[in-house]
Amino acid sequence: MAITMTMVVPGTKELYDDINSEMGNDPSNLPDGLIAHYASVTPGGIRIFDVWESQAAWDKFAQEKLGPAVAKLTDGQGSADGEIGHLHNSFTS
Repeated sequence: MAITMTMVVPGTKELYDDINSEMGNDPSNLPDGLIAHYASVTPGGIRIFDVWESQAAWDKFAQEKLGPAVAKLTDGQGSADGEIGHLHNSFTS
């Protein structure tokens, strides 16, 4: 079952870009199990909204890629914790 993951990453667009670069993520190299990824700038940082194929796919990515990249680039001060939901519906154009 597809899940959603949302989080706010305190920091700048540059930190967000650096984290993605550290993980090797870009539109041509998506993590296994990622269906969609959105990021927007907010007053509190960068809001992330993802759709993943499964909880297991998100957990593997968070443990193996996101967590280590965030820890490295924030001197251990950042977190890879997100709020998980079960996808109920989606509309795209």
